[in-house]
Amino acid sequence: RVRRAAAALRAAGMVPGDRIAVLDLNHPSCLELTLACAQIGTANAVVNFRLAPPEIAYVINDAKARLLFVGPEFAGAVDKLREHLPSVERFIRIGGDNDEYEAWLAAREPDARAYAAAPTDCFVQLYTSGTTGFPKGAMLTHRGMMAHAHNVAALQALGPDARVQVAMPLFHVGGTSYALIAITAGARIYMLRTPDPAAALAMLEAEKITHTFYVPALMAVMNQVPGAAERDYSSLKALSYGASPMPLPVMRASLKLFPGVMQQVYGMTEQSGVVSVLGPQDHEDPAAAHRLVSAGLAIPGVEIEIRDPATGEPVPTGQPGEIWVRSEQVMAGYWGKPEASASAITADGWLRSGDGG
Repeated sequence: RVRRAAAALRAAGMVPGDRIAVLDLNHPSCLELTLACAQIGTANAVVNFRLAPPEIAYVINDAKARLLFVGPEFAGAVDKLREHLPSVERFIRIGGDNDEYEAWLAAREPDARAYAAAPTDCFVQLYTSGTTGFPKGAMLTHRGMMAHAHNVAALQALGPDARVQVAMPLFHVGGTSYALIAITAGARIYMLRTPDPAAALAMLEAEKITHTFYVPALMAVMNQVPGAAERDYSSLKALSYGASPMPLPVMRASLKLFPGVMQQVYGMTEQSGVVSVLGPQDHEDPAAAHRLVSAGLAIPGVEIEIRDPATGEPVPTGQPGEIWVRSEQVMAGYWGKPEASASAITADGWLRSGDGG
């Protein structure tokens, strides 16, 4: 299916450096298209479906997407936006009663040719919403995503036998990057169309899920699902959570529901995902309860320093400053924004996170 998608993208005139966009809830086609883009030298700009229509239009136009793949829930909104999307040459519906994707795919024979990509070539473009202004497209690369997949898989013992639940949206690194870890490891993916708390819990038990990733807001609701504590989650080996702070009451309830497997992950879109982990032992040890407010230790392959945001110099241990990160996971930069890229990534490869630590 990936090779058919690659053939269909080539037939549509896509050339290396071009962008497509996907506006949909979670669906396997998004991953198929991302991998097809990787194969032919193009990139998939996955759109945050929670944005307001003007912001959705901004992202699609910023990416200069030539093809737009649209899920049934967003077809009406896109019809109203069409005249404001000058770069889009074709709209292709995914799923629902008017699916066009399957026919688009079936019309082509699989194409096994692979573009000779450079390690720094972008194949997936995820938009990071800053505190001000419009989102910026982080160009995630072959090298960055591969490094992230290997670094996290090794840390979480995620291999071919793993059964990985993808619950978070694919426009987020917690969705796409997490899915690519599973694919790199040869694991099986179980995808939720939306982050539904009851459905996620039911799937953990029914499918004997071994690895998953949630945000704290989802876990807060999960703890309130009737019968949640009666289910069997014994197959779980690693439950990662992150992307926002975990309130202590939610933490305590979650540790009861999922003992021995919880791992806090800290990361960012610009680093392809995770850069530090607070492991299960630090969650369970009463003598280390103070560590529950920590984001843990740098994962293998990642350097972290705390710097003075004004001078860029390291600050003494115990002093607050800006978190700087250096690894092979770092993005190529922000799409079409050389000044923002230069201010975020130093000449010697450090990414200025903008976060305090």
